[in-house]
Amino acid sequence: MISRANDVFFARKAIVKPSVLLVVLLFQWLPLNAVAEWELDWSAETIGQFRYFSETNESVDSVADSVSGSVSSATRELNQKFLDQRYSEQQIFPIINQSLGFSATNEDGDHLFVGDFFFHYDHYDEENRYADIRELSWIYSFGDYQLRAGFSQVSWGVNEIFGIVDVINQLDTQSWPSRTKLGQPLLSLAGYIGDSLLETFVMFDHRQRQFSGENGRLRYPIPIDDKPVYDRGVTGRVDFAVRWQFTLFDTDISLSHFYGVSREPYFTFNFDFDKPRLVPVYEKINQPSIDITRNFGELLVKFEAKYEVGGLQSYAAYAGGVEYTLSGLFGTDFDTTIVFEAVYDTREEANNNILNRDVGLALRVALNDRFDSVVLFAMIQDYEYDERLLLLHWRGSFYEHWRVDAIANVFHSNESAPDRDQYNETWVGVFDDIDSGVPELPVELLSSLIATFSDTTISRRDFEGLIHFIDDLTEPGGYKSSYAETIPDVLFELLSITDKSQKVNLIDTDDYVAISVSYLF
Repeated sequence: MISRANDVFFARKAIVKPSVLLVVLLFQWLPLNAVAEWELDWSAETIGQFRYFSETNESVDSVADSVSGSVSSATRELNQKFLDQRYSEQQIFPIINQSLGFSATNEDGDHLFVGDFFFHYDHYDEENRYADIRELSWIYSFGDYQLRAGFSQVSWGVNEIFGIVDVINQLDTQSWPSRTKLGQPLLSLAGYIGDSLLETFVMFDHRQRQFSGENGRLRYPIPIDDKPVYDRGVTGRVDFAVRWQFTLFDTDISLSHFYGVSREPYFTFNFDFDKPRLVPVYEKINQPSIDITRNFGELLVKFEAKYEVGGLQSYAAYAGGVEYTLSGLFGTDFDTTIVFEAVYDTREEANNNILNRDVGLALRVALNDRFDSVVLFAMIQDYEYDERLLLLHWRGSFYEHWRVDAIANVFHSNESAPDRDQYNETWVGVFDDIDSGVPELPVELLSSLIATFSDTTISRRDFEGLIHFIDDLTEPGGYKSSYAETIPDVLFELLSITDKSQKVNLIDTDDYVAISVSYLF
């Protein structure tokens, strides 16, 4: 059955301009004058982390020598800089996190205030430095109802590995491999109708997904533009959602609907070959979804499904699996949880989701020793391509306030990289033909380039944009001498990003180990 306990939702990160005034006014209006009647708890945590990446970026020679030798030294230097900076050469990344949280409850227990403030500093990646309000919310419980206002975090779904229906909050990509989320400013009202729980949400503004900068790791070879494109629809900066949870035949079922700006962007190319960028695009979507769980003794069966309409393409996604808990394995004090899940995403075009058709296996062991040690091993295997992700994570506590985490993350692919020699041969003579005024037809040229890649999923929008761009090269003023150097190399990276067989190859130099030391106040 669904519990009627008053839930406290812990948000991750939120600074949204129009919502700050709303929260401040709420806090001024609410009855905080009787301080003696309030119970206040607070906590703080300081974390120092070192990530060590096993490989550096290997410099790549430009293809211009096989295309044209007429470019200037300044252009050649600019393009070689792009090639050298496709990935950061830095191997050690020091990171500092600081959090401060509080909760305050009045004597009657019907008013609850929760705050969580966060600071993150990455020594080398300027795009990964921020100070944020993760949560600052007021929760008021009255009878079978609960009202929430402020920066909050809401979790939907039942899967641990492939959470496809969890859409209220934006994912914090900088927290990989954990599924930490950013705070979302919202108003919500939840109430019980019989034994079922109905929740409604009004969300204000949108949290952009954060991506590593040029000096960061775990990113595409073409940097992400920090100026996204929005299609906010008729409701503008306001989004809506509803969720109904009930139990039927001993099965917990949740039906949800989200109408708002997508949390997962797709990317378009900016067609600036001197400063190439991938531009995130966020569009208004409708997403109905369902998640189901049922217990069979120690075995938990779970399933999620969604259908999304309104973005680049309509698609469905399904994910589910089983979870089994063992206590006292082999006569030890270990508590072991085994999780197996699979996901299927119907998108074929421009699908930038690395976990789209995969199976995952996780083994979590609580050793129940004096260090409260927990060991997690996880593997995700693509069932279309020979690619996999491996994770090993150990956590232990020392004395009263210290905690240590050790993480190893491995990206492995046996898929062949695109044939660079064949790609280079396609460009031979192209720019000489443009100079002579008898260029190859754009469609034929682009089709020959794409044929170099085994399974490209470039979007129709970018394909048409490339056709127009190549066609414009023959127009007066459309061709620059620098293009002979920049276009082939940048376009090779763009097509590699859209090749479904290269999802892991793009980050296979980003294997790393990390050590975190935390002090909890």
